[in-house]
Amino acid sequence: MRIDQSVSPLVGVVDPKTDASATCVWMPQSIATELDFWMESRKDTRPEAFIFASRKGTPLSANNFLKRARDTSVMWFAGFDFHAQHPPALDYFLQQRG
Repeated sequence: MRIDQSVSPLVGVVDPKTDASATCVWMPQSIATELDFWMESRKDTRPEAFIFASRKGTPLSANNFLKRARDTSVMWFAGFDFHAQHPPALDYFLQQRG
């Protein structure tokens, strides 16, 4: 996956400050497979669409993600027991919040 933009809560979508900041990131094949499945099931299939977007098509914020992740039906649908384990993405966001 290539990362060539980021989202700032204050200014929106921004380009990297340096060319070195736009880079490819490695991910396990299992995550790549899930991401492919997710991308195929999105309503907005434009190349410039956000991978994880709000209902309005705007970037999904960490707070928005946490609200959705707390919904037990979403947790069940995602296939894991929230009380037994956190998904890696949720762990990341929880760490970012402090």
